[in-house]
Amino acid sequence: MVHSNSNNILNFIQAPSIVKSLSEFEELIFNPSKLTFIEIDFFEKFNEIAKILALNKIKGNVVNIGIYKGGGALYMKSVFEELELIEKKWWLFDSFQGFNVETITSSKEIETLKWFNQYLENVDEPKPSDILDLFRKFNLHKNLNIVEGFIENTYKKYPQESISLLHIDVDFYRSTYNCLNYFYPLVVSGGWVIIDDYYLSSTDCGEAVNQFIKENKLKAELKRLGNYQAGWQKI
Repeated sequence: MVHSNSNNILNFIQAPSIVKSLSEFEELIFNPSKLTFIEIDFFEKFNEIAKILALNKIKGNVVNIGIYKGGGALYMKSVFEELELIEKKWWLFDSFQGFNVETITSSKEIETLKWFNQYLENVDEPKPSDILDLFRKFNLHKNLNIVEGFIENTYKKYPQESISLLHIDVDFYRSTYNCLNYFYPLVVSGGWVIIDDYYLSSTDCGEAVNQFIKENKLKAELKRLGNYQAGWQKI
């Protein structure tokens, strides 16, 4: 078992400083030691969000949708534990089989999916047991729930309990919209919503978020949290 200090974990998952070239992306895909695509700048901002949740004693679970190798979720849980937010249940949702092609319909997103798949088809997808082993390695498996399958088929497995942090990393329009539709009503006042791919230009993730906010007439003050990420605190 390895010490679960968040700085140690950040080094362990080898979060990139910035992904600015194809070769750097390929390194993240094919190097088994690289456990997250998320850049360090986001994690620094995430620390501040976690402190806000702790300071204001915001109750509710953490729901993280789209975890891939699990490094990002591992780091986030380590930060919560350091802030003594240990009572929260963590729900990690992932297909463990790539993207749901039935929800990807626009020509732009279809082309992006083809680009992703040329890499993903050449690597072994992580399994739920791999993620559990990773969390056990750092003694961070307490209150951990891992759900396998496309979110459109698995969201009902969540017990409809309150959510303090909703982190969505599913890249594409329809799945992003669906995640918000399923889980946003359960986010408590003062809780945070983070969209990992809001500024990703090769998909319509940001448009899905904007559409959801518009349709539901939300007062959401979006904050940039990284090169691609955006989020807001629910009023």
